[in-house]
Amino acid sequence: MAGVKMGQMTYRVRRAPPSPPIPLHSTDWGPEGRSILAFLQFNFCRASLFTTVNLELAGKQLQLHALSQLQTHVVTVTIFFAHKTNTPTMLKLPPPPPPTRTAATHKWRFGYGSNLGLKTLREKKNLSVDRYHVGIIKGYELCKILSAIFWICCARLHLLCCIYYYHHYLNFLCFYYDCDDDVDFMPGLNEYVEPAWAAIRPSPDSELHGSAFLIPNAEAEGLDRQEGGYNVEDIDFTTYDGEVINVGLYVPKKPYVEGSSSEAIPSYRYLKLLKDGAREGGLAQHWLDMLDSVEHYITPPHIREKTLQLIAEFHSDDTRKDELWSAEKLAQHDGSDPDNFPTCTSIMQYVVQINKEKWIFGSWVGHNITRRNLCQFQGKSLDTNDVRYDGPGYRPLPKLCECSEDEREYLMQSLEGQLHRGGKIVAQLEPFLADQS
Repeated sequence: MAGVKMGQMTYRVRRAPPSPPIPLHSTDWGPEGRSILAFLQFNFCRASLFTTVNLELAGKQLQLHALSQLQTHVVTVTIFFAHKTNTPTMLKLPPPPPPTRTAATHKWRFGYGSNLGLKTLREKKNLSVDRYHVGIIKGYELCKILSAIFWICCARLHLLCCIYYYHHYLNFLCFYYDCDDDVDFMPGLNEYVEPAWAAIRPSPDSELHGSAFLIPNAEAEGLDRQEGGYNVEDIDFTTYDGEVINVGLYVPKKPYVEGSSSEAIPSYRYLKLLKDGAREGGLAQHWLDMLDSVEHYITPPHIREKTLQLIAEFHSDDTRKDELWSAEKLAQHDGSDPDNFPTCTSIMQYVVQINKEKWIFGSWVGHNITRRNLCQFQGKSLDTNDVRYDGPGYRPLPKLCECSEDEREYLMQSLEGQLHRGGKIVAQLEPFLADQS
């Protein structure tokens, strides 16, 4: 008898005396062969990874046509047949066809910035990624210093109203922004906290490394709206294994022009997002080295000095320093009635009145955004983890003593982004102060 081991189970099959092998088309493979086949079929159907199974069958031979009926992810089943010479023969089965995904149900998109990592796509952006590959697109390169691509075309843009629905907390941009006709783009979201995002430009001799991911059409359309500063262009993507896939590439709507387009340095958070996604996907080493060589934004000393001065002025102002707001009072300042309740947000313990000439996220107004900022820094879903004051789980608010140094710096930069754009500290948030002890 010969033992055939599969996991923790051992099957015994009778060793046949030396004789010509049974022809492959024969159906005479016996009850023991059927038992092994049933075991394989049960376990293969549960497998989520490619598997190679070696079977030493000295007696009856499993049929190739029977094995080919296994509708699984298994690529190769190797069978060793006993011959008179005892020389093993290896047979390979072709891989089963991939699940059917058509343009009617799914679309391919390519990520090279915040859409690069699979973990980010699934956990932060809540996308149902069906397939995921890493590889290259020829003819494009990242801009020299990861240029900002959040360009807002604003010909004759004078005042964009706030798109904000309180009960659903939609994450649209809320603008209080007036500009001249000759202003045609702005880098990043905020030069004090998120100065730049990844951008690409045509380069015939270059390669762009990143990930291709297949998602349902509705999610692809939502992602396209989210990436509003880009056009989606069809282009061929080649995996590191050589498979060619037609994908949608996000190309900046305003082309990069050497010498005239603004460039900036990305934040520590954003650059870390790119590096983590690249390593998670297993991008080429030279691409990882390139990302590691990029500098991230560090608050200049004179900016931080001014920030601390503005905070000190608040604490020394008798008309403001003792002002404590409740979460309910902050919620009234959500931009819906700016004449009676000037638009405010809250970062850490400080309540900041927003400069109406500057934009702010609609999800920030009337809300303490400390938890939201931390979720952004940690790569967590904002929609899932951020909680408004009247929602379950709002309290306790995050404790600064439990935050890392990098997280506290990100929060300070977020506060800086409002104070240095004309915002003013008007109060402290009582529930935040209470939850710090």
